[in-house]
Amino acid sequence: MKIGRIRGIELRLHFSWLFIFVLLAAALALDYFPSSYPNWPSEIYWLAGILTSLLIFACVLAHELAHSFASVRQSIPVSGITLFLFGGMAKISREPRSPSGEFKIAIAGPLCSFGIAALFALLSRLSLCIPLKAMFRYLCWMNLLLAAFNLLPGFPLDGGRILRSLVWWRTGNYLKATYVAHLGGRIVAFVLMGGGAILMFATRSLDGLWLVLIGWLLHALAVGSYRQIRLREALAGLSASRILNPNPPSISPWATAERALEDLGLAPPPCALVVDEGRVKGVLVLERIRKMPSHLRSLTLVGRIMVPLEKVGRASPEAPLLSLLEEMEESGVPVTLITNPEGEVVGIVTKEEILRAARFRADLFMR
Repeated sequence: MKIGRIRGIELRLHFSWLFIFVLLAAALALDYFPSSYPNWPSEIYWLAGILTSLLIFACVLAHELAHSFASVRQSIPVSGITLFLFGGMAKISREPRSPSGEFKIAIAGPLCSFGIAALFALLSRLSLCIPLKAMFRYLCWMNLLLAAFNLLPGFPLDGGRILRSLVWWRTGNYLKATYVAHLGGRIVAFVLMGGGAILMFATRSLDGLWLVLIGWLLHALAVGSYRQIRLREALAGLSASRILNPNPPSISPWATAERALEDLGLAPPPCALVVDEGRVKGVLVLERIRKMPSHLRSLTLVGRIMVPLEKVGRASPEAPLLSLLEEMEESGVPVTLITNPEGEVVGIVTKEEILRAARFRADLFMR
């Protein structure tokens, strides 16, 4: 869900944000504030809980904006920031090109959180209103916790990125540094999950469940981030011309889905051009037929299930494969038409072929 834009950076909320916002506001209003500050009116508890929950997410946003502004200063464009269940994530166009650039971007977020914590500590001392003083004190500790947690030496946390920058600077090997940082992320994740499980067993309660969930998420992010970086490295320098299919199969929009499967053979390609009277009308994605109930295939025309031409991406043969892959993932259409300067289609590149090329190069050159 889009919520705005700051300096050209699009701000989005993941659906999980609503869940944690309600849960946190309720926990503050029903548990933390009543137990720490009794005898407030219930309306004050709820108002403080809602405002504190909103301010926590504002602090997370400020943390991510600090990373984003540092990235922009390193000439790395940032297209957007997404706030989700346990924090936020900035979408950058590329990784830093030097250890120092990596370090500056990684340290910006924790420094921002430490600065915000100092600000709330000051406001807590100056405030004469008890509910505001309580809110500011809580926000001070939460920002200290946010900074400290992010400095844990595990990728993709900020501490993991700092670790990567140091190993990168020491070894000169970016991929090796990423591997070391990703191992750190997995170790931190296992420690969190193990600690949470021990806490749950020792207290016979669900008190450690959050640690288990955070550890599980961190492990998934560490593994996924490392795979994504290997993918980027494998595709670096490759253009569409290297893998484009100049003679993709074609099918009429008036053919049925069943006939399309018959015409394309036992091992059909992932996509085929839909051509009518010599003109390209769209692209047939075979996965759509596979997901279709078999009794409907003889009744459904290709033209009804094809991706219309206007929704299919276009690129030149010199376009980087990595940018094509990112555009396909964003649009959900697993194919790009490759055109010449006159706008004529000279071939196609599919997501499946890009991933196959990336896996081949990774296995061949990046062991």
